[in-house]
Amino acid sequence: MEAEVAQRARARLAAGCLRSRLARRAKAVKGLCTVFMGCQNKAVIDTMGFLPSCEEHRKRYYELTARRLYHNVFNTKRAGWGVDVNTPDEMAACLATVPIPPTIVQLCRHIEHQNAVERVFCIDTEFVRFTPKDREGEITIPVEIAVYDLNGEVVIDTLIKYDQPVEELLAGAPHTPSEAKFSWGVAQRIYGSRSQTSGTTIDDIRDTLLNAGMNSNSSLIEWSLSRTDRRRLETIMGEHTPKTSILLPVHWRKVLRGFLSMSLSYFHQFLYPDSRLHKRAHRAGPDTLMLIDTIRALIDLSHRDKELVQSTLDNLIQTNEEILHPQKQLRRELSVNDNHSEDDDISSDNDEPDIESAAKQVVKEITDDDRELLALFEEYCQTQRLAHEATNMIGFHSASTEDQMVGEGDPETLKYLQAFASVQEEQAILGSDNEEFEGLAGNNAEDEADGGG
Repeated sequence: MEAEVAQRARARLAAGCLRSRLARRAKAVKGLCTVFMGCQNKAVIDTMGFLPSCEEHRKRYYELTARRLYHNVFNTKRAGWGVDVNTPDEMAACLATVPIPPTIVQLCRHIEHQNAVERVFCIDTEFVRFTPKDREGEITIPVEIAVYDLNGEVVIDTLIKYDQPVEELLAGAPHTPSEAKFSWGVAQRIYGSRSQTSGTTIDDIRDTLLNAGMNSNSSLIEWSLSRTDRRRLETIMGEHTPKTSILLPVHWRKVLRGFLSMSLSYFHQFLYPDSRLHKRAHRAGPDTLMLIDTIRALIDLSHRDKELVQSTLDNLIQTNEEILHPQKQLRRELSVNDNHSEDDDISSDNDEPDIESAAKQVVKEITDDDRELLALFEEYCQTQRLAHEATNMIGFHSASTEDQMVGEGDPETLKYLQAFASVQEEQAILGSDNEEFEGLAGNNAEDEADGGG
């Protein structure tokens, strides 16, 4: 069966690569964005010589590249499926071909079964952490919590209110920039500039979760590597805290061993490129919704090859304890440190991406296929220019579309339009009898008169 899966994966990969190349070529010929296949916007080429793309997706691609460059500095080189994934389209192609480990199928069937008989809780917490100057040991204080069920129904999504003001709550927290961003910085992001905390008290949060059916036997899923969110939940729920939790990035890493980073806000963009949740990353609510998205994506993936994995249905994992065994094994294989941040390289999500460096890197990495796309797009632009000249129509694009097509990055088109505009200006000054320009001027005058009426 493994050989059959591998053979099918290779066939899918080859077919997917061919379809992607043909689709991008077809879009370049039509002058459309070639970065994200689902985009139907008109394309431009910027001054860096980047691929034909719309402004929005070019910026998104630069941001993703900036994040990739950041993670490359701090992460060891990975190998395996996902190593060459740099865009959402490449991720989709990868997930259409990647072999699915039986343990992933079993995990997803377990989650589906649990969701059918009881609520599966998905959690994210935001917290401050610091080491006081006057004593050893790190202090962590939860300041925001969001719990939804797997169906997307909100259980609770709230800031956490304390009796103490913020200054007292963070007493002893350092103010040096490198340390303060995890304490004072988080508090300001959550509570704003207010001196008092706000939201729901821990007692009320506990009552809400108990009323929703959460108990020590409940199923809990989080996006962390070391049960960070479960530990924060334990400070609220005590003995009623679910005994364990499913660590989703550990299982996604089993599928995509070569993918650069399992930082939630980074990874989510590759699965759901049209979502804007990553813009609100590091808030409990949006992070939990991104978590639910990634759970659903993994479940959908587990159903991709039903005919090849039917036998796994006879060996379902029935308990969380049994699920933990492969989790522990994966953690050992991946050399996961229990003290590692739950959203690896968390600061990368808070820092502004270096777009300029990313743009330069993109140009360095341009391939022969990319150059072919640029050539096809240039042919499209040339065809449009010739059609423009043949009809002597100033408005073969609307003003807004014309501006988008030119932007900063198509020097030849810009030069042509500037020359065309200078001819118009010269003819107007000389009082030309040219009927084409007189007709256009007359139409403009009539439009203005109609508008003024």
